[in-house]
Amino acid sequence: MKIERINDWFARQGRWMVQKRWLVLSLFILVFAIGFTGLRYFKVSASWENYFLEDDPMLVKTKEFKDIFGNDNFAAVLTQCDNSFMKENLELIRELTNEMMDSISYADKITSLTDIEFMVGNEEGMTIEQIVPDLIPTDAASLETIRRKAYMKPHIAERLVSKDGTLSWIILKLRTFPKDSVWNKGKNAVSPEVLTGNELEHIITKDKYQKLHPKGTGLPYVTAMKMKWIG
Repeated sequence: MKIERINDWFARQGRWMVQKRWLVLSLFILVFAIGFTGLRYFKVSASWENYFLEDDPMLVKTKEFKDIFGNDNFAAVLTQCDNSFMKENLELIRELTNEMMDSISYADKITSLTDIEFMVGNEEGMTIEQIVPDLIPTDAASLETIRRKAYMKPHIAERLVSKDGTLSWIILKLRTFPKDSVWNKGKNAVSPEVLTGNELEHIITKDKYQKLHPKGTGLPYVTAMKMKWIG
């Protein structure tokens, strides 16, 4: 029967490997050594695009979006404190905002509570002011004015700051990442996504920002943390 022939074939192979065990072991070690030397060319790609086929509708639409708007990636930080509208917290949010913009390699444009402009009318017409002035006041009345102005803008009240003022977003738009052929050179090459995520992690873990309990997010940050966990 067919199954008996298959069993006989495996039996013959087993006997041959036992008889030629040193040859088999030598061949196995040789193949293993060749494979091990090739590990230096092994690269782990953290891009979510690798989970899809090249003609997948998701990738097609993503490419169309990038062609029109540039990079679709962002990095963001969620801050949490008793009151985002206190002087010391506003100063920390501003400092964190500025450091993200200055220190993250692919930073393009940043949005946070401390850099939102506010249009006001006066006798001469309309003027544009910062909701949070350069010199942050200390008195309760002025701080309440900042809070009131912030919640007068729907896109702030609904997206940047929670209703109770304890949570606040800092959102960083990123420049378009270079193609793999630009950065993927050598065994220690780091992708722009991972680089961006690591830079954000370095910033938000600084002691001076811990009062804000900053939490990072965005695809580059998640990718970097995933690669760090994998090791």
